[in-house]
Amino acid sequence: AAAAAALAALAAAALAAAALDQILAYTPQVPHWAWHGSAYGMGDFGNNGYYRPNERVLQHYRSGLNAIPTTEAFLRSPTDTYLLRLAAGSIAGTLANIDESGANSMGFHSEPTNLFYDPASGDGGLGLYGHTHTTASF
Repeated sequence: AAAAAALAALAAAALAAAALDQILAYTPQVPHWAWHGSAYGMGDFGNNGYYRPNERVLQHYRSGLNAIPTTEAFLRSPTDTYLLRLAAGSIAGTLANIDESGANSMGFHSEPTNLFYDPASGDGGLGLYGHTHTTASF
């Protein structure tokens, strides 16, 4: 039983490391509110958007969810400020989807001819979960 538990822990650690590596590979850290910490997502507007172009969705739900493993990785390695800055972009970016009335958008349309928030909320609640789960003082 102890060997099985140890093997399960190793498998979970390997899976967590692989997930973090994938997040780091497709989540940019750039000085721009819509792109910094914004997970890569194409096609989400086609599934859940009110407008359905095939374009990158900025600050959609994966951004908030990706804040969870990046924040946890920073807490394990508190000298790695890259992780902290990336997590902060994901945490804060999710809030950019809330308009002045308090309504949540599923994300920002990134095509230069569009550049607006989609009126559908889509999976926005998942992103807000990621925000609330990781919001803290560091």
